[in-house]
Amino acid sequence: MGKNKIAAALAAALELPEEAALALPRLTLLGQERLTVENHQGIVVYGPNRVVCATCLGPLEIAGRDLRLGYLAPEELTITGSIAGLTWMERGENP
Repeated sequence: MGKNKIAAALAAALELPEEAALALPRLTLLGQERLTVENHQGIVVYGPNRVVCATCLGPLEIAGRDLRLGYLAPEELTITGSIAGLTWMERGENP
């Protein structure tokens, strides 16, 4: 049994969210104005029209206008502004 399957089984037995046990990114989008990313691994690119954060699944690109970093903690960040789209980039792809 692989590490991820064991973690998923343990999460189910303990009634924990699977993303917590596997450290998967959890995205919460509130309309087009606020995005919270949990379990991120840092900010790679930051600008008013584009933010890229690292995750275990590869870079996550947030595109929009007037993007601002509303909150930053080691495992959680919040981006505010006019969010136009989210794109998972390929691992190793130059952000």
